Amino acid sequence: MLDCKRNRLDYGELLVPPAGYRLERAVGATYSADLNTLLSIPVALVYANTLEKAEERGHHQLLQAIEEISKRVTVYHQKGRLLVPTRFNRLYAFLEDMLKPVTPFDAFTSFHPKTWVLRYVDEAGEQPDVFRVLVMSRNLTFDRSWDVAVCLEGREVDGPQRNNSPLCDYLNHLNLLSPFPDAEGFIDKLRYIKFDYPEGFRFPQFHPIGFEGHYINPVQSMEGDRAVVLSPFVDDKTLSGLCDRVEEVHLFSRREELLKLKPGVLTRLASCYVVSRWVVEGESRMQMESENAQEAQEQDLHAKVFVVEKGSDVKWYLGSANATQAAQTRNTEFLVEFTGKKNLGRIDDLLNELLGPDRDLGVFEAFDPEATTGEDHEKEEREDLRRLEYRLMEMPVEASVVRQSGDRENFDLRLGLNLEDIQFPESVSISIRPLNLPESEQKLAPGSVNELLFENIPETDLTRFLVIEISGASSRRFLLRVEVKGMPSTRGDSIFKSLVNSQEKFFQYLAFLLSEDPLNEEGGEATDAKQQGEGADPLEAWQHGMPVYEQLLVTAARNPAKLKQVDALITRLRSDNDGEDVVVPTAFLDFWNAFRPLILESREDT
Repeated sequence: MLDCKRNRLDYGELLVPPAGYRLERAVGATYSADLNTLLSIPVALVYANTLEKAEERGHHQLLQAIEEISKRVTVYHQKGRLLVPTRFNRLYAFLEDMLKPVTPFDAFTSFHPKTWVLRYVDEAGEQPDVFRVLVMSRNLTFDRSWDVAVCLEGREVDGPQRNNSPLCDYLNHLNLLSPFPDAEGFIDKLRYIKFDYPEGFRFPQFHPIGFEGHYINPVQSMEGDRAVVLSPFVDDKTLSGLCDRVEEVHLFSRREELLKLKPGVLTRLASCYVVSRWVVEGESRMQMESENAQEAQEQDLHAKVFVVEKGSDVKWYLGSANATQAAQTRNTEFLVEFTGKKNLGRIDDLLNELLGPDRDLGVFEAFDPEATTGEDHEKEEREDLRRLEYRLMEMPVEASVVRQSGDRENFDLRLGLNLEDIQFPESVSISIRPLNLPESEQKLAPGSVNELLFENIPETDLTRFLVIEISGASSRRFLLRVEVKGMPSTRGDSIFKSLVNSQEKFFQYLAFLLSEDPLNEEGGEATDAKQQGEGADPLEAWQHGMPVYEQLLVTAARNPAKLKQVDALITRLRSDNDGEDVVVPTAFLDFWNAFRPLILESREDT
């Protein structure tokens, strides 16, 4: 089950709807999130494909997926844990309403679950809904580390499923933190879903942790004869407690974490392993030998798994919780539990999968504690930084945009940040800027209300994301999503028009909409001016593969509902500049007017 060579899962594929189904609603949770990773979610959900494939075909495909799905997806994340992208992308604006920041109770508590609950509906309306639950150790980032995931799929049955109650409580808790659309109907439907699960195991038990009625982490009371623990982060107290309750404990963790443990704790473990340095630093080593070097990332352990044998039974706990006091007593976490007979997942078999029968697989190596100090001289510094981060997350922020006088397109952003109760030493510098303005950071002054102005921002570059950077002995950058008064309602359309801003791009988008397999067909490639010659007529170029009239007839016969999308595209792109059409050519409109009655018929049919 945990063979890193054979048992691999793809995050995007886990979200792809079953054949013949489409997404109705998705609720996700993550500790940290990367905006570029979030862009890949709509592509997987709408087109069953990857972000890379969509980007190859052009931004208009990605834009269509995001707009189509953004109202059906909600993602909860810890406030202050949005990663700062290397460059601004106007498409980030369509992610803003998907994101729900969660403020933890204090600086040393985390909102830490990594889950998805998804509802798919049959496009033909003939089959029952499908629900899918993903319980993972992975955040919504492009991190290279080794993670684990559990995917459970189910359909509606006659009676409510008692084992789903904790999962429903968890979704109710998220909805209380910040409402998501159709929460009541979504959760009520979930109560009647029976999930499939691995043969030989009992029905899975869901363990949300960290809110009223669900404060107990089951790992706290885990006991037995033997156990394997995979946890990237560990502490002395948690491991000592585990060794008190389990006779033989085998631990897989990170080298730097094990170096912090007291020698007495390490000696109580039956064995202790870390990811080989050759694996952790493998990307860096390869880059050193490559002429096309890019930024290398380490590849370490991030999976959280607890497997314990007791008598003839075995229990597996998988999810977000580390072997730490924070995960056991403070954080919001999520685990799923599987119980079965020992022969389904023996400790020896698991160790063989992780290490190889001859212990020569090369992914893991025995931990050598020669450098163990038992001390962490940077701990106090990190704790001070974490307290300051938390104060900044709680800081009252007032934001508004105002159109510049006499300017139809540009705006000023005004920020009011109340730091009256926040102090930091002169050696620490804190700056803030809108995500779209990389060279415009302004310093914050402690103990006062800071009034800041960012001028002359185009409507298409307006954003609700602010970059906060703390510089000093330790540094940290993160995004805050804030409410902005006066944000123009036309921003979405302006961004759309900035991406589909020529007749050539209009026909590319049109070909994309009419295609039966948008991300796998070559439709629209003939619009490339280089193929037809510079200065070629876009209408003639687009008709190179199939005449526009014929393509519209085919669509009208096979899928007339798509014509509504075409009509919406044309309406959206028609210029309001003295009635002159810049992007949609008049010759095409003459074609189109003949098809508008078909649109009305398809609307009546639906």
